Amino acid sequence: MFVGDADEPLSSVALDLIRQRIWNQNLATVVIEVNGETAVVLPARKLRNAEETLTLGEARPDGRCSAFDVASANISRRAPKWFDIKARVDRKLLANLTTAVLKLSKAGFSEGINPKQRRRHAELLMGQVLFISYLEHRDIVG
Repeated sequence: MFVGDADEPLSSVALDLIRQRIWNQNLATVVIEVNGETAVVLPARKLRNAEETLTLGEARPDGRCSAFDVASANISRRAPKWFDIKARVDRKLLANLTTAVLKLSKAGFSEGINPKQRRRHAELLMGQVLFISYLEHRDIVG
């Protein structure tokens, strides 16, 4: 649950930042914003015109946007774009890493190294970059 300051609802910018972090960390698939008697259900990743709105009076344990709806995958059948596996953060990371390795392999090392070794060097370099980024993100190193 996310609560705004001074009993005010979260701004749309603040909610988008929360959704981005949830998507980045692959923590949840949907975010539900409750404001008074209305609930707005949004995918964790930002999509245009992707929301479902219902009043709290409509809420049921097995209804639309309920825990059962999410757990049973009914919501993913109703809104498949919300759950596109190609848009998951891990897929984006792997695609970006693949592109970086290919570019480094082609132009990042001397021509005297054979292509297979250049690719291996590029993979090792990207592994080091990821590890250092992880350590920096965790404030283990600066």
